Amino acid sequence: MPIPEPQSLKWPGDRAVLLVHGVGDAKPGDYDALVERVQEILNKGAKPRKQYAVYMLYYDYINDWFAQKNRLAESVGQLVQVLHKEAGGQGLGATIADFLGDVIWPVLSLDARDALRTALLRQMRQMTLDATASGVLPPLRKMSVIAHSLGCFHTFETLHYARNNPSEQLGPNQGVVFQNVIFMASPVQLIGTVAGKIRD
Repeated sequence: MPIPEPQSLKWPGDRAVLLVHGVGDAKPGDYDALVERVQEILNKGAKPRKQYAVYMLYYDYINDWFAQKNRLAESVGQLVQVLHKEAGGQGLGATIADFLGDVIWPVLSLDARDALRTALLRQMRQMTLDATASGVLPPLRKMSVIAHSLGCFHTFETLHYARNNPSEQLGPNQGVVFQNVIFMASPVQLIGTVAGKIRD
């Protein structure tokens, strides 16, 4: 599956933040109001007025693609029927299929995780390229990541991968340092525990 081009922005100052959303059917434009509000908060009282370039990573197209490729809704049909009979409720099957497609599949499928990691690596690399194009050299760059929910897991895995793979040119030895990495409602420890049990 071709991974779309990463977002490219001109840096208005020496700072940039990457927002990585959690589970949801997000597409470009959905978070415009949120990004505008984040800009207001980050740049409040800043001189010059705008210091931050705010990037937004959209990755639900990857989840949707893998769910379709693996016919996820059909593969859990029996489970849905059993749960529907025991728990009842309209739309339960669709809810379970969405949950599996958005949460379970991107964690358990190595292909899906690789595609998500590639998308994140490309976006982080683009941030550094944009900084250079905007005249902000490595010692002066202040980059941050704010991730929510499942986005925390993908961010954690991507940063760990970048740190251990110098060829990606995104580790501290290559001058790429994130000033802040903020996880909100992070499932990283939970996913690690579940993955360990599955391996066992």
